[in-house]
Amino acid sequence: MWSKSQLIFFIIILYNILFINGNLIDTDYSKTFKPFLETKNKIGNVIKDPKTEQIYVIGEYQTQPEQADKTFSGNNFYTLAPKIPIPNFVFENSTSKTPKPTPTPSIKTKSKTPKPIESSSSSSSETDELITGLKKNYFKVIKASIYDGCVAYLGKGLQDGNTFIAMYNLNNVPDFYQVDSSHNYLSLSIDDTFIWATYKEANQVYLKPIIHDGCKKIIHKNDPYVPMPVNITNPEDVISQPITSSSRYIYIYDSAAHVLVKFTHSSSLQKFEETEGGRLNVLDACSVRLYRYDQEKRNTYWMVSKKDGFTLYNERSEKSISLTKDGDTTDYCAPFATKGLDTFYALPGSDELSRSIPGVSFEVTHPCYGDKGTGEIKILAPPGVFQIKWEDQLTATKSLIRKNLKDGDYILQYWLSGIDDSTDMVRKNISIITPENPMFINVTHACLNAAQGVFNFTNLKHPDFSYEYILYSEDGKKPVILKDGSVFPGLYGDKNYTVNITTTSKDVFKHQCTYSVKEFLPNDKVEKPIIEYTNLTCADSKDARIKIVNFKPEKYNYIVTPTKYNITSEGTIENISDLNIVIKAEIKGGVCSQIVSVDIYSPPSAKVVKEKLKPKVIKSLCFGSKGSIKVASMDGIDFELTDSKGKVHQPFINKIKTLEFNGLIADKYILEAKIKSTRGESLYCGSVSNNLTLAQPKRIQITDTLIESIDCTRANLANMTITATGGTQYNGSYYDFTISSGAISHGHYLNVSYWVDGIYSLNISDSKGCVAVYNNITIKRPNKCQVHNINGIHPQFGPNSIQNGGNGNGNPKKDDKNKLGLILGLCLGIGIPFIILATVLTVVLVKKFGHRFSRTPTMRNQPRPNTVPVFMGGKIHNIDNF
Repeated sequence: MWSKSQLIFFIIILYNILFINGNLIDTDYSKTFKPFLETKNKIGNVIKDPKTEQIYVIGEYQTQPEQADKTFSGNNFYTLAPKIPIPNFVFENSTSKTPKPTPTPSIKTKSKTPKPIESSSSSSSETDELITGLKKNYFKVIKASIYDGCVAYLGKGLQDGNTFIAMYNLNNVPDFYQVDSSHNYLSLSIDDTFIWATYKEANQVYLKPIIHDGCKKIIHKNDPYVPMPVNITNPEDVISQPITSSSRYIYIYDSAAHVLVKFTHSSSLQKFEETEGGRLNVLDACSVRLYRYDQEKRNTYWMVSKKDGFTLYNERSEKSISLTKDGDTTDYCAPFATKGLDTFYALPGSDELSRSIPGVSFEVTHPCYGDKGTGEIKILAPPGVFQIKWEDQLTATKSLIRKNLKDGDYILQYWLSGIDDSTDMVRKNISIITPENPMFINVTHACLNAAQGVFNFTNLKHPDFSYEYILYSEDGKKPVILKDGSVFPGLYGDKNYTVNITTTSKDVFKHQCTYSVKEFLPNDKVEKPIIEYTNLTCADSKDARIKIVNFKPEKYNYIVTPTKYNITSEGTIENISDLNIVIKAEIKGGVCSQIVSVDIYSPPSAKVVKEKLKPKVIKSLCFGSKGSIKVASMDGIDFELTDSKGKVHQPFINKIKTLEFNGLIADKYILEAKIKSTRGESLYCGSVSNNLTLAQPKRIQITDTLIESIDCTRANLANMTITATGGTQYNGSYYDFTISSGAISHGHYLNVSYWVDGIYSLNISDSKGCVAVYNNITIKRPNKCQVHNINGIHPQFGPNSIQNGGNGNGNPKKDDKNKLGLILGLCLGIGIPFIILATVLTVVLVKKFGHRFSRTPTMRNQPRPNTVPVFMGGKIHNIDNF
């Protein structure tokens, strides 16, 4: 015997169906339901609990764990504890013996299917394909039976072919019983004491009673009951009928002989025999189910399924009532169970459960719109089989049709003829409904050049009808079909449209009506709001006001953004503090609109003006010249510039919207930005001031105009320089020095140590073009070492004097009589007496006779332009650009 850890699992997917209490069955017959079955499974058994009157559905294929492929001895049994939920209960774990009951779902309840243990099958739901893909631990449920919540299964392994019987207690831990695999078990039934199982051995059919202890466990030790041979060829169904009396009955349907055989037995099974005359011929029956036992008359009725329908048999009279319908081609040779006439069945190979009253169906004609009072109900049933009575009529009727019915509920009572027991009566509620006008359409006009038109059929849709709409447009575009919706959006205007409508009742009768509606879809035209407004006075005010000149509230809805503003009945919006608002005029009952964005002008705040006020000061280039101040213009701002003396300067606007204050001398200024009010030219909201300084460079000047040597020493004679300051130096380090002859020197100072004595005219210019003019630069040495021009010409060159604009210490005199002469340079390298003596003699001669020479030098003595005469090496040289 195996240990508890070696439990065998099998999954039984069970679907418990509840019914409405009482005998009013108001379900749509022939409707199908999906039970809780594993994927690609199908319904193998539909059974009814004779004690509780509940219906159960069992899948054909089930599974158990890997241990199930082992060989079992005939005396072993195992307690099962499934790990997956079953609709009626859930086990917390594999060792739990106390199940957690859960609500049993109604047939109308949509519940989630428990997740199945996956198989390797990926084929279709056909039986052979399913079996091919199943794991070896799968088995097939051949037969199933239930009594008072105790379920018995006859299973057969798909791989080894072994059969077993499982007992499953819905209120307890299930039990497992493995029978001798040498027997070919065919069918079973369970009651309050026994599991009745049939098998065939050597062409003999046996009925074996297996006792159980109130569905707690199967008692197989010291089993006193032996299999009993029965005169049956093919035991298709076994039906146990537990009756509280000394005798009980067992019925076995022999599908080979098409007979239902009745056996009588005592509770101790000491007596077991076929009842005399207990064979009921059921003809080509597929399955036999107990329909009802009449305790008072001690008569039993049987419901039999056949390929063409169902037949009800009276056991005592052996009479039958065929419950088939003309023209019905459905194959009913499949598992089924009944609760009175209410029959639940699964079509062969199907995983759907169907429900109907055998032999009865209805055809209901609902009136179409405009035809109220023309409803019709037809009862489709075999003639003479049912008795019929309408509850709104006093007496029963034989007529199977009612015409000219108004809207309302009609309740039908019908029962089988010859069976007057009220429990067999069926009450059916049939409603006659006339839909409201399905052609009523809510039209939303389109907008010009925009597909915004809408046809809406939603408002009067009746919940008991489904609607199909097909939209056709005049331009011949592909029709638009709506089956789930009823709104056609995105339509262009100025077009004709046609909509065909089909209504279908949602009941099983599916009655249809068709309609057609034509509609012209116009375009809506919306006037754009014309705005008249007054701006804000100042930045911190809230006094702006808007007026919609063409305000038409009877035609348009006006929406203002921000939404904090309201429109008065006159179309005004007051106390606006925002700088922009948006007004949307939307046509009433439509989607077309016009939007206008309104900018509210506000003078800027002082803070904003201060942030934007960035004046540019352009200083004077030269000492004494004029500078300027530039500032970017701003809307609503007046600028004033005041100098240190209180004078107000006026600007002008250049091409790039810049204000320029020109012709300004170096001074301190105040630039004031005055914020104008929107209520008047002379009103201001405030102002922002900026203190500015317009600077100028220093005057270009030299330290002294007299450059002299205090003695004739070599050191002093070689250190005669002119030093300039002020202005704006080139690269911050030098000036241009220019004499009247055009000779130029560059530097921070000018070395004149080798110039001959005399008076010179000198211009000093800086990098900005500023020029200082000096006409009295005097070069002077002591008398004993003076050097003069050999032509006796004064160094002040009248004709070539430079008089460019600029600042100087005087103006040169124009002397047309002065002529250019050569300037004798100082002697370089004075050191030997001979040279000194020669120089002295030369100076004496020049002083004594120089004035006698002509003022106009000869061609050979005329210096070249742009040169300076210097004395070097004992000779006079003309040096270019010194």
